[in-house]
Amino acid sequence: MNSVTIDSSKFGDLVKVFSIFKDLCNDIDIREGIIRQKTNDAVCIFEVDLSSIIGNINLPISQLKNKFDIFKSFYGQEIEIVNNDVDCKISDIFSSITFKNPFLELMDNKYIQSEELARQMEIVEESLLMKVSIEKKIIDRFKAITQAFNSKSITISFNEDKGFILCETKSKENKAEFIKDIILEREVNYKTNLSFIPFILDYDSEIIYNVYENQETMIASHIFKSTISDVNITIYTRSQLINEWRKKFMTKQKYIHLADGNFFNMFYFLRTELEKIANDKFKVFLIDIFGNKHTYKIICDCTTPDDVNLKLNFILGDWIKWILNLFLVTIHLIQF
Repeated sequence: MNSVTIDSSKFGDLVKVFSIFKDLCNDIDIREGIIRQKTNDAVCIFEVDLSSIIGNINLPISQLKNKFDIFKSFYGQEIEIVNNDVDCKISDIFSSITFKNPFLELMDNKYIQSEELARQMEIVEESLLMKVSIEKKIIDRFKAITQAFNSKSITISFNEDKGFILCETKSKENKAEFIKDIILEREVNYKTNLSFIPFILDYDSEIIYNVYENQETMIASHIFKSTISDVNITIYTRSQLINEWRKKFMTKQKYIHLADGNFFNMFYFLRTELEKIANDKFKVFLIDIFGNKHTYKIICDCTTPDDVNLKLNFILGDWIKWILNLFLVTIHLIQF
């Protein structure tokens, strides 16, 4: 049996952590005080050390969004949590509530062992490309601007020896430059798009943001470290690196580029690109695969991002078969 008593201040910190997860993960699987799991869209992996609050107990919580208000209702009280591996009981001096523990193998957001995370990220310190501290006031700007732009992606531009963190609207009429002239570890010319999630959370301190480069696979690994109250939080994600010289060569054509040698995060990247042209119809895109340029028609009769997601269900099935027949490669859809 696992049990812990949490004072009112620390329980408030726990509720604050849960508030971040409720819109990103259906479930939380806490093992020995640690959360380490993917978001619902599998774009990011979160690693949160809650041991300073709940010790080393196990606490699986399914359907967190539905239960969040219940946890919040105990705010301001000293709380006892008891988990007997069958049920989980939460109580204060006034009330108690008991949840049936979910089957771990059926949870949407499963716990990831540290060894598996290291294998998936494959980070070598010598591959560090960029390191930057993002102040709290800049984090607030990320939240405000991405909301105003209705954008769910952030662009990192590596221009010779300087890095830039950017965002733009789908029409590309409005642009924001959050941080400029970041000194890089070496000269490169890449651009990459990644999820806005790690940039906009309600942190209580600055973000330490590192980018690592894999030149063989043309994948960038991103690590974000910050705190929520006294809780350390680390977010991992990866993205495709796009050669800037190739983009400039193709400026006059509608163009979707997949990273040389891999298809990591393809679904997220395609969705982002299609959302940008969601109001255009019957476009022909030139797709660059392993340096070979092929023309492929995508009928994008979409008017909203939701239409784009629905359309992708039809596009990807035929499109993936086309790629497999040509190149006999393995395609990974937005998975680590």
